[in-house]
Amino acid sequence: RAKVMGRDVPTYCVRREPKNWGWILESCWVVWTSWSMPPRGCRDFPELSEQLLPVSVGLQRSEAMSYNTAGMRRGSHIFTEEEEGVED
Repeated sequence: RAKVMGRDVPTYCVRREPKNWGWILESCWVVWTSWSMPPRGCRDFPELSEQLLPVSVGLQRSEAMSYNTAGMRRGSHIFTEEEEGVED
């Protein structure tokens, strides 16, 4: 697990980029590449646009909430939807 200021951050997922066989490391908050990151909106790598990234806040919501609320309580906890008070 990666930590920032001693607290777990949302899980980093690793995948390969088929165009150049480089690595992409991402979470719902960050995207890193093993090659020079193209400028935002670059047409050479449309799959790096935010709308097409496979790891979203929706996918890692409980981990993001756990990080964001850790300063308000002791310890780390992964929330369930019932604990988060999710409303439709």
